[in-house]
Amino acid sequence: MEHEIVRSVAAAQEEIMAFAQELGQYGLRMTDISENCPKQERTLAACHRVLSCAREHPVYLEQLTATGKLPVTALSAESGVERKTMERRRKYLVALLLAFTNGFEIIRGHLRQMARPVKEVK
Repeated sequence: MEHEIVRSVAAAQEEIMAFAQELGQYGLRMTDISENCPKQERTLAACHRVLSCAREHPVYLEQLTATGKLPVTALSAESGVERKTMERRRKYLVALLLAFTNGFEIIRGHLRQMARPVKEVK
């Protein structure tokens, strides 16, 4: 039992370090995620719409990984979220998209748990 906990913690630490390294390739730091996290429920719901849209349309994720830039114009048009909102939350959106595209299972599981209380605001 204790061995499993140690292994689990080590795996989580390793994944977090790999995620931080991945973020660094996009000029981001772990602190950028918390600093750019939406505080208002309406903005958080808008960001979730953008993330859902990007996950439903892999071409946007491919553009992000190929160019290192978030395809704001296309995602804004497809998701219905204002470009200005996306620009303000760009770092947050890029970080979450990277978490959902590059095999970060532990981080994704945590993000899914955190997203459950969010209500969709239209």
